[in-house]
Amino acid sequence: MDMDVEKPIVMFPDWDLTKVLKEVELLQTHDHYVVVDIETTGFSPEKGAEILQIAAIRVYEGVALDYFSTFVKPWNGIPWSGCNLTGITGKDVRSAPDVEDALWQFWHFLSETPVIVAHNVKFDWDRFLFPMMRKCGIPADPGTPTFCTLKTYRRACPDLHPG
Repeated sequence: MDMDVEKPIVMFPDWDLTKVLKEVELLQTHDHYVVVDIETTGFSPEKGAEILQIAAIRVYEGVALDYFSTFVKPWNGIPWSGCNLTGITGKDVRSAPDVEDALWQFWHFLSETPVIVAHNVKFDWDRFLFPMMRKCGIPADPGTPTFCTLKTYRRACPDLHPG
Protein backbone atom coordinates (compact mmCIF):
# COMPACT_ATOMS: atom_id res chain seq x y z
CA MET A 1 0.00 0.00 0.00
CA ASP A 2 1.43 3.37 -1.03
CA MET A 3 1.02 6.23 1.41
CA ASP A 4 1.16 9.84 0.33
CA VAL A 5 3.42 11.43 2.96
CA GLU A 6 2.74 14.88 1.55
CA LYS A 7 -0.86 14.86 2.79
CA PRO A 8 -1.48 14.92 6.55
CA ILE A 9 -3.84 12.35 7.97
CA VAL A 10 -7.00 14.12 9.11
CA MET A 11 -8.37 12.31 12.15
CA PHE A 12 -11.35 14.62 12.64
CA PRO A 13 -12.45 15.85 9.21
CA ASP A 14 -15.37 17.87 10.67
CA TRP A 15 -13.07 20.12 12.72
CA ASP A 16 -12.80 23.76 11.74
CA LEU A 17 -9.02 24.05 12.03
CA THR A 18 -9.15 27.87 12.01
CA LYS A 19 -11.28 27.86 15.16
CA VAL A 20 -9.10 25.25 16.84
CA LEU A 21 -5.92 27.26 16.18
CA LYS A 22 -7.52 30.44 17.52
CA GLU A 23 -8.56 28.63 20.68
CA VAL A 24 -5.11 27.15 21.34
CA GLU A 25 -3.35 30.48 20.78
CA LEU A 26 -3.58 31.11 24.53
CA LEU A 27 -1.57 27.98 25.25
CA GLN A 28 0.98 28.80 22.56
CA THR A 29 1.81 32.10 24.27
CA HIS A 30 2.69 30.40 27.58
CA ASP A 31 5.45 27.89 28.19
CA HIS A 32 3.63 26.20 31.03
CA TYR A 33 0.12 25.55 32.31
CA VAL A 34 -1.76 23.23 34.64
CA VAL A 35 -4.44 20.82 33.43
CA VAL A 36 -7.12 20.32 36.11
CA ASP A 37 -9.97 17.90 36.65
CA ILE A 38 -12.30 17.45 39.60
CA GLU A 39 -14.96 14.99 40.67
CA THR A 40 -17.94 16.17 42.71
CA THR A 41 -20.99 14.83 44.54
CA GLY A 42 -23.28 16.77 42.20
CA PHE A 43 -23.54 19.62 39.75
CA SER A 44 -24.35 22.64 41.89
CA PRO A 45 -22.45 23.84 44.95
CA GLU A 46 -25.44 26.09 45.68
CA LYS A 47 -27.46 22.89 46.19
CA GLY A 48 -24.81 21.28 48.39
CA ALA A 49 -22.58 19.54 45.85
CA GLU A 50 -19.04 19.07 47.15
CA ILE A 51 -15.63 18.33 45.66
CA LEU A 52 -14.59 14.67 45.98
CA GLN A 53 -11.30 14.68 44.09
CA ILE A 54 -8.84 17.18 42.63
CA ALA A 55 -6.29 16.08 40.05
CA ALA A 56 -3.84 18.22 38.09
CA ILE A 57 -0.82 17.92 35.83
CA ARG A 58 1.81 20.65 35.40
CA VAL A 59 2.95 20.91 31.77
CA TYR A 60 6.09 22.81 30.79
CA GLU A 61 7.03 23.19 27.12
CA GLY A 62 4.74 20.29 26.24
CA VAL A 63 6.15 17.90 28.85
CA ALA A 64 4.21 16.72 31.91
CA LEU A 65 6.55 17.57 34.80
CA ASP A 66 4.54 17.02 37.95
CA TYR A 67 1.13 15.97 39.13
CA PHE A 68 -1.21 16.56 42.04
CA SER A 69 -4.03 14.25 43.10
CA THR A 70 -6.09 14.00 46.25
CA PHE A 71 -9.43 12.71 47.33
CA VAL A 72 -11.45 15.17 49.40
CA LYS A 73 -13.57 14.15 52.38
CA PRO A 74 -17.00 15.73 51.86
CA TRP A 75 -18.87 17.17 54.86
CA ASN A 76 -22.15 15.50 53.89
CA GLY A 77 -21.00 12.11 52.65
CA ILE A 78 -21.34 10.80 49.11
CA PRO A 79 -24.85 10.32 47.78
CA TRP A 80 -25.52 7.23 45.71
CA SER A 81 -25.77 9.39 42.56
CA GLY A 82 -22.29 10.82 43.22
CA CYS A 83 -20.82 7.39 43.83
CA ASN A 84 -22.51 6.05 40.71
CA LEU A 85 -21.27 8.98 38.59
CA THR A 86 -17.66 9.06 39.80
CA GLY A 87 -16.98 5.60 41.19
CA ILE A 88 -15.63 7.25 44.35
CA THR A 89 -16.84 5.63 47.57
CA GLY A 90 -16.79 6.51 51.25
CA LYS A 91 -13.84 4.14 51.67
CA ASP A 92 -11.84 6.22 49.15
CA VAL A 93 -12.35 9.47 51.05
CA ARG A 94 -12.30 8.14 54.63
CA SER A 95 -8.77 9.39 55.38
CA ALA A 96 -8.73 12.22 52.81
CA PRO A 97 -8.23 15.86 53.80
CA ASP A 98 -11.24 18.13 54.13
CA VAL A 99 -11.91 20.58 51.30
CA GLU A 100 -10.02 23.49 52.88
CA ASP A 101 -6.83 21.47 53.43
CA ALA A 102 -7.08 19.91 49.96
CA LEU A 103 -7.55 23.33 48.33
CA TRP A 104 -4.54 24.80 50.15
CA GLN A 105 -2.45 21.86 48.93
CA PHE A 106 -3.77 22.42 45.42
CA TRP A 107 -3.02 26.16 45.58
CA HIS A 108 0.58 25.43 46.58
CA PHE A 109 0.83 23.06 43.61
CA LEU A 110 -0.51 25.77 41.28
CA SER A 111 2.09 28.32 42.52
CA GLU A 112 2.69 30.77 39.66
CA THR A 113 0.73 28.90 36.97
CA PRO A 114 -0.07 31.30 34.13
CA VAL A 115 -2.99 29.29 32.63
CA ILE A 116 -5.55 26.82 34.01
CA VAL A 117 -6.74 24.18 31.49
CA ALA A 118 -9.84 22.03 32.04
CA HIS A 119 -12.32 20.14 29.91
CA ASN A 120 -15.15 22.19 31.37
CA VAL A 121 -13.61 25.30 32.92
CA LYS A 122 -16.99 26.79 33.85
CA PHE A 123 -17.71 23.73 35.99
CA ASP A 124 -14.30 22.80 37.43
CA TRP A 125 -12.74 26.24 37.93
CA ASP A 126 -15.53 28.84 37.82
CA ARG A 127 -18.22 26.93 39.71
CA PHE A 128 -16.20 24.89 42.21
CA LEU A 129 -12.45 25.43 42.61
CA PHE A 130 -12.09 29.21 42.39
CA PRO A 131 -15.11 30.15 44.58
CA MET A 132 -14.21 27.48 47.16
CA MET A 133 -10.60 28.68 47.28
CA ARG A 134 -11.77 32.25 47.89
CA LYS A 135 -14.24 31.06 50.55
CA CYS A 136 -11.34 29.29 52.33
CA GLY A 137 -9.25 32.49 52.27
CA ILE A 138 -6.88 31.22 49.59
CA PRO A 139 -5.53 34.13 47.52
CA ALA A 140 -6.41 32.62 44.13
CA ASP A 141 -6.02 35.17 41.35
CA PRO A 142 -9.34 36.00 39.63
CA GLY A 143 -7.35 37.17 36.59
CA THR A 144 -5.71 33.81 35.91
CA PRO A 145 -6.42 32.95 32.26
CA THR A 146 -8.32 29.74 31.62
CA PHE A 147 -8.50 27.46 28.60
CA CYS A 148 -11.52 25.19 28.12
CA THR A 149 -11.04 22.10 25.97
CA LEU A 150 -14.82 21.53 25.94
CA LYS A 151 -15.39 25.02 24.52
CA THR A 152 -12.70 24.39 21.91
CA TYR A 153 -14.29 21.09 20.95
CA ARG A 154 -17.74 22.67 20.64
CA ARG A 155 -16.45 25.53 18.49
CA ALA A 156 -14.36 23.24 16.33
CA CYS A 157 -17.05 20.59 15.85
CA PRO A 158 -20.43 22.32 15.92
CA ASP A 159 -22.05 19.55 13.86
CA LEU A 160 -20.96 16.89 16.35
CA HIS A 161 -22.25 18.80 19.38
CA PRO A 162 -24.97 21.32 18.50
CA GLY A 163 -25.72 24.02 21.03
